[in-house]
Amino acid sequence: MGRVNASGKALRLSYDHKGSDENEGKRVANAGGLILNNRVNGVLAVTRALGDSYMKELVTGHPYTTETVLQPEADEFIILACDGLWDVCSDQEAVDLVRQVQDPQEASKMLVDYALDPTGKFNGIKGNDSSEPKEGAPPPLAQKS
Repeated sequence: MGRVNASGKALRLSYDHKGSDENEGKRVANAGGLILNNRVNGVLAVTRALGDSYMKELVTGHPYTTETVLQPEADEFIILACDGLWDVCSDQEAVDLVRQVQDPQEASKMLVDYALDPTGKFNGIKGNDSSEPKEGAPPPLAQKS
């Protein structure tokens, strides 16, 4: 989850609950599980989730939370997303992709399309083999390193 200030800078409000996080790995191990390939018991990437009955002893539904006061005069919008987006897109890339979009539904669709096809090969976000945008598409995003 993140917000955007008036200068367009992404500001992260949470952190990912994943097996790659040292504290989350310790919590899972203390509950009797293993982190294999950054996944709970080699299967699930997230360490906190709702509804995963198979791993309920290891994957808690209790989130890490913080409280942030949004400032309407300074914050443009907030993006709520799951690991399906954040695994393929940085905070700033998500902001840059939807910042100029006025309709929240359209912005949401753009983020979903990007999460499903980060190369842009099929959804037209960016060219398949170049950094040149397709006509009418938003500017290309920086490649994750």
